[in-house]
Formats: sequence, structure tokens, C-alpha cells
Amino acid sequence: AIVSILPYLVHLATESGIYGCSMAILSTLSLVLPASLIYRRNTSLKGAIIGMVVGAVCCIVCALIANMIVTPIYMSIMMEMSKTDATEMVASLIKYIIAFNIIKIAINCVLTLLVYKPISKVLES
Repeated sequence: AIVSILPYLVHLATESGIYGCSMAILSTLSLVLPASLIYRRNTSLKGAIIGMVVGAVCCIVCALIANMIVTPIYMSIMMEMSKTDATEMVASLIKYIIAFNIIKIAINCVLTLLVYKPISKVLES
């Protein structure tokens, strides 16, 4: 959890500020915690893959919910939109959130599968 949080504190110094920081932390923790808890119980490749899939689903669901709440507040646009425009914005936002997160999660999971064993062997010795 600490490793997941520390890199995102940089967001506090960017334009996204607390919104970007909290969204990045939520996204990372919702992927990593379920995956690591499942892998801890089943330390095989199958356990790792199951954990990553469950973590991916949790991450996408959390990202969708958080973005539906935070993005309109951050962008200050819901107050200015008609109901039809807001519905269209939410529909397009969902499409982009899912696509972005699938790509991000796939990259993270593939890299983890490639480097985990070599790194864990080095750490054990």
C-alpha cells in the first residue's frame, strides 16, 4: 500500500492536485490489494492471473464510480449542462475510462508477470 501511495504524491504538485492524487491512489490500491490477497493464498501462476483479473475488475469498477463523482466536480461542468448533455458526457466518459484502464491494467499486469519472479529471487538472496 505504501509503495502504491508514495509515487502519486507528486500529483499534489500538479494541476490535478488532490483529485489526481486520490484517483491514482484509489485506482492502484483497487488493483493491487485484491490481486495480492489472492496471490498470497495461491502462490502459483494461476493464482497470480486470477488475482490480477479480480484486481482489474475491482480497479475498473472503482475508477468508473470515482470518475462519475470526481470528474464533474473537478471540471465544474455538471451545473452548466442540460440533462441530455450530461447523459452524453457520462456515456462517453465511461467508454474512455474503461478503455484507458484496460490498457493501463494490461501493461501493469504483464510487466508484473515478467519481472516478479526475477526480482523476488534477488530479494530472497
